[in-house]
Amino acid sequence: MSVDSRIGSGFSQEELSAASWWVKHRLGLRRFLLALGFTIIALSWGYALWTAFDSYILSWRHDQAIPLHILTQELNPGAITALRPQALQPSDVSILPASGGRKSFLVHVGNPNPNWWAEITYHFSIGDTQTSSVHSFILPQSQRYLTLIGWTAAPSVGAQAQIQVDNLVWHRVDPRNVEGSYTNFANRRLQLSAINTQYNAAQITLNKKTIPQTNFILQNLSAYGFTSVDLTVVLFQGGAPVDVALLNEQNILPGENRPISLNWFDGSTVDINKTDVSADVNILDPSVFLSSNHL
Repeated sequence: MSVDSRIGSGFSQEELSAASWWVKHRLGLRRFLLALGFTIIALSWGYALWTAFDSYILSWRHDQAIPLHILTQELNPGAITALRPQALQPSDVSILPASGGRKSFLVHVGNPNPNWWAEITYHFSIGDTQTSSVHSFILPQSQRYLTLIGWTAAPSVGAQAQIQVDNLVWHRVDPRNVEGSYTNFANRRLQLSAINTQYNAAQITLNKKTIPQTNFILQNLSAYGFTSVDLTVVLFQGGAPVDVALLNEQNILPGENRPISLNWFDGSTVDINKTDVSADVNILDPSVFLSSNHL
């Protein structure tokens, strides 16, 4: 800085201008800062007072009702019951004779739930005697047979049998996995049926023994093929089941009509007046469908 720019005791022109501005405006600046401080304090107190007024006067009743409403909803037995699946509906257990002195067990089970399907592990018991366990499934709003074939009975076993559930796992149907509607999803896929069912008490002879035979056609009217389909064939006499057999058919093609013959080697009676064939496949498992490479 040059010597000529300094005045009097040595202050520069810029320093003197800044000092002059401070002398002229310091009172106004002090007033502004005081007003800003009072404004902030007033707003803070106003917010605090309004919050207290709203909490304890305006919204008090509404806020008090919220916990009670939540508690009522949580403890409402009706609401809880509406959300959980209803129990499976089994029929009485039938004990059927099998070859070699063995026994078979048969029960008809219904699932009344439209949006739940069940995985079930079960066994049958007669008195203190229990069979081995079987794993199966039941689709929503459907009925099927649960069975155990060819169990070797103990000599002291009585005639009363019950089905015992070892494990039951409920699965809620995800609408995203069933194109928005399980009913429509199932109607397009579950078009398996047995047609032209015939029971012949003297169909074949083996070692001078007459072997009855059931013949039917497994018809798949859907546009979907299946890697595996379980068939439960039940013979009825006078309205009561008298024999049962399990079959498994592989690689069922779309639109296929597959002839099937079943021999009853335990020699079922000739007075069979009804044959029921149930086809079961878990359409909620993507792996059961045939890929395009197998069609």
